[in-house]
Amino acid sequence: MSTFRPTLISMFMVLCLLVNMGHATDLQQTRSTMDRYLTAQSHWQDNLAALLIKNKPEFTATANAQRDHQHALIALKRARFNYLIAHHPERLDTGELGRFSNFTWSEADTESAKAIDAGYKALEEQVARSRAINDGQPDWEAFRHNFRTEVAPSEEFKLELSRFQAELEEIKRDGGMK
Repeated sequence: MSTFRPTLISMFMVLCLLVNMGHATDLQQTRSTMDRYLTAQSHWQDNLAALLIKNKPEFTATANAQRDHQHALIALKRARFNYLIAHHPERLDTGELGRFSNFTWSEADTESAKAIDAGYKALEEQVARSRAINDGQPDWEAFRHNFRTEVAPSEEFKLELSRFQAELEEIKRDGGMK
């Protein structure tokens, strides 16, 4: 009986270690998937702004303001994801990319993130500043009209959109998602 007990304890410890290693690997895969997703979103915003500016250089300020606001939102999403994966990984749904990338976030999460990460509040402030600059662009209506009538129907836009969608499909596939 005395040799049985240490053997059983050792087996239990090895099992716990293997479970924890699997959990760490899963979390690393989850981090990698989100990093790839947010990087793809960022590149999409850069490429879209470049396409809009190429089409109508007079919309440079509006296109850049829109891009910069989207980049601020992406940075905030990254911080929120980092908080969740560190403190509530069970809340991340890795079964489907849409649910994974649009995770639930509450005011309580915001308060906790601010308490833990001094940079979180700065990210929120950057989002507010970029939103104000974006929303304050005087030629928004003309910009939107140009996008709908000239950019969206263009082959160059369709090609860029197709590239972006293919990248998202690859991220989904590699992450084992629908």
